[in-house]
Amino acid sequence: MTPRELESLVAREVAKLPRPRAPRSLVPRVLAAVRHRRGEPWHRRGWRAWPTTLKFATGVLCVGFGWLAPYAWDSMEFALAHEVAVAAGALWRLLVQPVAVYLAAIGAAMVVASAMCLAALAFMLRDGGPNHEAL
Repeated sequence: MTPRELESLVAREVAKLPRPRAPRSLVPRVLAAVRHRRGEPWHRRGWRAWPTTLKFATGVLCVGFGWLAPYAWDSMEFALAHEVAVAAGALWRLLVQPVAVYLAAIGAAMVVASAMCLAALAFMLRDGGPNHEAL
């Protein structure tokens, strides 16, 4: 059987199946969920359900922060960069440097082991599969 024949056979069989029906309780449950959502306070619903004044206020705050952020960043940038560099250097000396040689050796061993596994798999599958006659 060719793939096209199989596809047409499966399509015919699926077309014969009856269409699934929704349970009778689905519509009442959906309507109850919608009524429940409408009864929730505005702060529990999405931003689009908020009062217009609060949406406008949050928009103004976002624009204000976006406008002021570059000025605040310029004043903090050099101090922050220095503090980050000092902290990163301390973490490197404390956590990574003592074990860096061991981590590199483990990484190299993992690469060699992976290469050996791939070579063994290629050797086993070179003739189309395992050779059971050799066992």
